[in-house]
Amino acid sequence: MHNGAGENEAFGFPFGGTEGIPGKAEARQYVEKGHRPVKRHGYLMIGGKGRLYAYGEAVRKYPEIGREHLGELLLDRHDFGMVPAIVRRQENKKDGFLDVGWSSWKRKDGVRIRVSLSVREADVEQIISPYEVFLMKERWPGQVSEDLMRLCLSGEKYRVDIGLIGAVGMEALTGLSYIAPDSDLDIIIRSRADSDLDGFSRSLGTGFKRRVDAELQFSGIGGVKLGDWMGKGQSVLVKSLDGAMLYEKKKLIRAENASLVG
Repeated sequence: MHNGAGENEAFGFPFGGTEGIPGKAEARQYVEKGHRPVKRHGYLMIGGKGRLYAYGEAVRKYPEIGREHLGELLLDRHDFGMVPAIVRRQENKKDGFLDVGWSSWKRKDGVRIRVSLSVREADVEQIISPYEVFLMKERWPGQVSEDLMRLCLSGEKYRVDIGLIGAVGMEALTGLSYIAPDSDLDIIIRSRADSDLDGFSRSLGTGFKRRVDAELQFSGIGGVKLGDWMGKGQSVLVKSLDGAMLYEKKKLIRAENASLVG
């Protein structure tokens, strides 16, 4: 398959703008209707009762972290508010619950502290898209602002929507010191009907102070490493809420277009 702008026209992606941020009532309405109002990498603000529930589960599951830091991570309010939970692979699949992770700004023995828990869907009060976070330019961490502006210009030039995840996304949302000297600049992207993915991919290879790790999102399906998608292989590894599996590129394009039409 081709990797230039001409090939991307086959996607028919009607992407543009950003995802909304539903409030408490809207989130619960989704749950009542049986829908899952979340996507991989999404940031979830959990209500007070839900955080207390998560804290109790974390104390039981992660005693080695200690109550003090678990309280900082799950219960305390920081510069820009509470630390959000992050949507992860749904392994539990218990009705009415979501599998999420909390990522800390602290490290132990050089490894970032993380907790994986299940929270009640009804306790989700706000959903924040990584694409919304990228647009919060007033919150861009100073040490990566030059790289983020370069990304912004590339996104505009090659007509690609960009979302912030990883350490940079978390620091932008919380104001806490997530970014380390070795932190990558992790992003998710989505294509539009007129996107030039080849041009955008090549633009990530030069001029950045940090390594840019990009994942291409497919609506209702999952995400693919951009480098893998632009490669010559016929199949790619797709990561979704339900796990990971290999897809042929041609079948993935057909599935994407079918999901948009449906």
